[in-house]
Formats: sequence, structure tokens, C-alpha cells
Amino acid sequence: MNIILRATRSLMQRGPRRTLGIASSYIADSLFDLRYGTDTLWHVGMERLTESEELRKHGYGYQPTRARAFSRLLVHMQLPPHLGFVDLGCGKGRVLMLAARFPFDPIRGVELSGMLCNKARFNLQKYARHFPRAAHVEIHENNAADYPLQADENVLFMFNPFDEAFIEVMVTKLRKSLVDHPRAFYVIYNNPIHAHALDEADILPVRKQYRIGTSCFAVYSNRELPPETTHKLCDAIA
Repeated sequence: MNIILRATRSLMQRGPRRTLGIASSYIADSLFDLRYGTDTLWHVGMERLTESEELRKHGYGYQPTRARAFSRLLVHMQLPPHLGFVDLGCGKGRVLMLAARFPFDPIRGVELSGMLCNKARFNLQKYARHFPRAAHVEIHENNAADYPLQADENVLFMFNPFDEAFIEVMVTKLRKSLVDHPRAFYVIYNNPIHAHALDEADILPVRKQYRIGTSCFAVYSNRELPPETTHKLCDAIA
């Protein structure tokens, strides 16, 4: 009954096309977990992730990135091999699992919640039966605001896990890291509601937006990026 109510509300608020897209993405994500024996689907609120009232004010809880949209984005971007990948606020590890299908090295996830870290490790262990590189993914239990960017990291992913204050902290760390260790760098920001903080910092001058299904990614880099996607182009990405 709850699903019916949510579907009805979505039809009224978003219309049939967007509702169908959301339903299709949800089904695809459910099939992802069924296929690999993982548990990445359900949202987890900040009240379950930390007892710190201060930290709760700066986070939005766990919400999974759409598996199909993220995979299509990486295919479209055609990044060079052997770039280091880090997911700040990696949650249950879905993005890390998908990253393990691409030639990133190393792959790291940073997560505040010990509960989610354990879930991510469990999921990666399951996923490694199909994609052995997933067994080498590193999980760091840490507040992302305190995590020092490493010189071998070139791609930073985040799914709107933090508020604007955190984005500003991350920008400061990134600026220093690129001065200390100049390198190609990409920021992939899913659901970029605080994108203006990155826009104003102007440390990664190339910015493009990619809409894939119901997902929106803002990508920043100091290297050239492929054209922005449209729904039609997204459907063509394998």
C-alpha cells in the first residue's frame, strides 16, 4: 500500500514520464542487489549513522546512487586508466563496486558510520565473486571532512552527502592537494545542490552537467570533458 501511495504522489508531483523513469531505476537497482547478493538499496537517515548532533547537521544520510546511471556516466567519460578513485560518504559501497569494473587504481571509500562501513565491506566481498578487483577496495571509517586527499587520488565522487560548509572544507583541501601534487583531477558530484560552492572556487575550470535517466551529475576537471549528455544520448550508452 505504501508503494501505491508513493507512486500516486509521484504521478501527481512529477507526471507519468518522470515517475516511470524513477520506477525503472528502482527496479534496476533492486535487480543489482538480487544478482550480486548485495544490500545497497534502502535509505538510512543520519539519526542512525551518528550520535553527534553536530555531524547530523552537516549530512543527509545514506542514499544510493543509481547503478545504471553511474555506470553509463563512466562509460561516457572515457577516463584514462590507473586513476585513483575516492568516494567521500561511500555508504554501503555501491559506487565502489561499480568503480571496480573500471581500471581505477586505487579505489577508496570514506564513511563516517561504522555500521555502513561494515555493510560496504560485506557487499564488496559478495561483489568480488563476480569482479575480483572489488576485493582490493579500501574502506576508511572516518569523517570525510577530516580525510586528507591522497596524491594518488584523481577522481573524487560524492552523492550530495554533505552541506555547503563541508563542500567548502573539501574545496580547501583539494586546492592544497593540487598545489602540493599537481595532477589530472575530476570531481563527480551527484545531485549537486551545493554546486555553486565549487563553481565559485574555480579550482577545476572545466564544468559539465550530465543528465542520465533521473540522475544529474555535475563534473569538474582540469582536463577536457566529453559533451554534456541528453536523455537520447544517455539511452545510447551501453
